[in-house]
Amino acid sequence: YVDQVLEHRFSGGYLAAQALLPRADRIPVFAYGSDTRKEFVQWIRRHRPDVILTLHPGIKNWIESAGLHIPRAIGLIHLDRTNDLRGWAGMHQDNEHLGTAAVEMLLTQLYFNILGTPSFQQCLFLGANWVAGATVKSATRDKRKRPTTSRHP
Repeated sequence: YVDQVLEHRFSGGYLAAQALLPRADRIPVFAYGSDTRKEFVQWIRRHRPDVILTLHPGIKNWIESAGLHIPRAIGLIHLDRTNDLRGWAGMHQDNEHLGTAAVEMLLTQLYFNILGTPSFQQCLFLGANWVAGATVKSATRDKRKRPTTSRHP
């Protein structure tokens, strides 16, 4: 639903990135539904993704109930990571500042007496911030586990 409201920007970006990969490495989008737990687990077992990007926090329970450890077996990133999702890694969309910017946009239209349906669509985008969390492996921790090589004998 959210992807439809956002004119498929989430899935579109993902599919554009997938097109850059060899066909054998591509993973199809999973069409989430509140009653698709069984199909989701089958999808994970078939495609074995390293990480899942989601807007649905219930997926965490689905993964754990399938016997998979987060983040050892699979990472989990929330695309709208809010304060109530403690422990999750993800993108903090900063909805508070987005609301402020939207009100400023509306006030500008009122100030300049811009009324009615606009002749063109305007979109307001604010950058998101990465929030580290326990649902993905730490890059620092992973680097320490890798064997080091030396160019000197």
